[in-house]
Amino acid sequence: MKPIVRFTIVFVIMHSITNHSIAQWIRTGQPSGIAPITYMYADDNVQLIVAFQDYYSLGIPFFSQDDGKTWIRNSLTGISSFFAYDSVWYMGGISGSYATLYSSPDGGKTWKQFGNLDNGGGTTKFISQNRKTIICGNGWYTYVSTDGGVSWMSAEYGATSVSISDSLVVACDGNTIASPAMQSVPYGYFIQIPSPQNVKCATVLNTSIFCSDGSQIFLSTNKGSTWDTLKTGFSAGSIKHLVKYQSKIYAILADAIYLLDDSLTSWVKYASLPADMNSVEFNHNMILATNTYSLLRSTDKGLTWSGQFDGATNHSGNIYCNDSILFYVEHWRGFHVSSDGGASWLQRNSGLEGVLEFEKLGICGNYLFLTCNNGIYRSSDVGSNWSKVNFPGRTISEYSNNGSTLLAVNPEGGVYTSDNYGLSWNDLTPNIDPKVESGFGLWSGFIHDNDIVLSYFIYSTSEFGIFKSTNRGETWVKIKLPNLTSNYRYKLMLRDGIYYAIGESEVCESEDSGDSWKVIVTVPTSDYRDGITDFYKSGKLMMYNWTGNGENNFMVSEDTGKTWSSYQNNMDRNISVTNFLVFRDTIFASTGGDGIWKRDLDHILYVRNLEGSNKYFTINQNYPNPFNPTTNIDFVIPKPAYTTLKIYDLLGRDVVTIINEVLNPGQYSKKWTAERISSGIYFCILKSGNYSATIKLILQK
Repeated sequence: MKPIVRFTIVFVIMHSITNHSIAQWIRTGQPSGIAPITYMYADDNVQLIVAFQDYYSLGIPFFSQDDGKTWIRNSLTGISSFFAYDSVWYMGGISGSYATLYSSPDGGKTWKQFGNLDNGGGTTKFISQNRKTIICGNGWYTYVSTDGGVSWMSAEYGATSVSISDSLVVACDGNTIASPAMQSVPYGYFIQIPSPQNVKCATVLNTSIFCSDGSQIFLSTNKGSTWDTLKTGFSAGSIKHLVKYQSKIYAILADAIYLLDDSLTSWVKYASLPADMNSVEFNHNMILATNTYSLLRSTDKGLTWSGQFDGATNHSGNIYCNDSILFYVEHWRGFHVSSDGGASWLQRNSGLEGVLEFEKLGICGNYLFLTCNNGIYRSSDVGSNWSKVNFPGRTISEYSNNGSTLLAVNPEGGVYTSDNYGLSWNDLTPNIDPKVESGFGLWSGFIHDNDIVLSYFIYSTSEFGIFKSTNRGETWVKIKLPNLTSNYRYKLMLRDGIYYAIGESEVCESEDSGDSWKVIVTVPTSDYRDGITDFYKSGKLMMYNWTGNGENNFMVSEDTGKTWSSYQNNMDRNISVTNFLVFRDTIFASTGGDGIWKRDLDHILYVRNLEGSNKYFTINQNYPNPFNPTTNIDFVIPKPAYTTLKIYDLLGRDVVTIINEVLNPGQYSKKWTAERISSGIYFCILKSGNYSATIKLILQK
């Protein structure tokens, strides 16, 4: 037996190093957060990208210093603006009913509130600085400080943006432009600059002022005394913003960016833009563009765009897959596709214009079917184009297929099949027991060979159970489920020829095509619960997700339900999982408001136990990873043992010892702060008794 044990040790350690890249839950393709993007800022000098999300108007800031690859969430809330000057970062927001400012002298590590902006209410819409002059505004008042924020001058000028050069400060309120007078004037330290009418945006370059009314662009080189109209060729009302970047002026239109040449006489198309972008920033060789739910970047002047802060995985929806592609249906924003395992997502809504809500996805052969608020749509090219289907029912709550036959379940009590990919439909509803035809609802169903199985609820008697047909819907019989505590909302599922009914409090299984059922999973009762949201079984592996008392729980059993372990780990228990699936070697979980999460299935199944014990020895992948400079390492010790947790570099040299003591059984979490350690790849090795495991850490400064 000893040679076998030695072989197992070698295999386990190598397997841990090479295959466990996701040992706990991480979001796919975007930073933490659950709500719309309301602001974006990019700065070359500090290598920084900032995006704000407005979660119930809290204004949550996220910072990225690696071109958007990783994000750090700041603890402040109510934030709505950002600016960096020299080594100082500024953020503006709201506290109580007053506009509030914060500053950080150490790259965002610590923040302090400063300034006294008591006039008016509302959040800080912008903040900027030039040398000692700081200017900010909340849409009602504009404030200027010339002593680093110690004292402020206020003006009843409702600026919404500001542009600063070494010699000019110009604010715009969406109709006029003005400049600080630095002395009391009728408007309170601000003086209006003569300008064209209805100025929507303005920017300054050295001693020149550029402004636009949305249709034309104007230039003044004498602080507004006279104005020239620049030739553009742009259509009326097409100009959204003017941006200064690296001593150049750019005009932002709905679908493109144009650059003003050095002669100030012509505009050259600089880049293409995706549709519906709200704002544009430049950062190094990148263009950053945002709409309400997405922050995109392009490094090839708009030829291609990729998600940085991607709203496709940042809201509520459900996830699906075929053999090679992941699909995500987001309730408000539509259909998304990922062909790289969830690393990036593409929105594909061509043909879905005017749709307000997106619900369910069905897959049959090479066709996709999408339930929307105004009908059913079909795509034959992986969602690139959609067309409306002539469906006899109002909506579809569940799809299933058996080869080329598609089953569609209408929650109002209808069931239909199509043998030509949705071109025509067979209504099977009249064949169901006429005594309940007008008083029942259908919640879920599937088709398997000649069987069609539906979960039903009869409103008049509160009866719930199974409708089953063995002849493709010609005749039906009712099958009652066991006497259970769940209500009528049973989700039906077919896997490996076994039928499953998933309720709020239990999961039932049938191994005889639905004729008889047994309970295989029960969850604790709760005063407040959504119950079991999804279930998976393959061999002895069983997984389910349920919410109770406002907390989410992702549970795993490797012995067919005899024992269960929670694998919630770093996923916040306030996050509600709507559904999950296994795609290749990864579990993907979609949530009700917090995007898509994933983790390695391989890690869940991986038990490093060389003594044959049935208890788990586990080390999770550190998070965040890559990190700078602090990361978390979570692990489980199954029994009392002398334990070491050490960090090694690529040459095998001992960098630091985190643990060197006897530990009792339990779950542990340790932080490693690598402030004085160089960037690079490191290995963390956990040893406890006869157990050993290794994970790879990436320090990226």
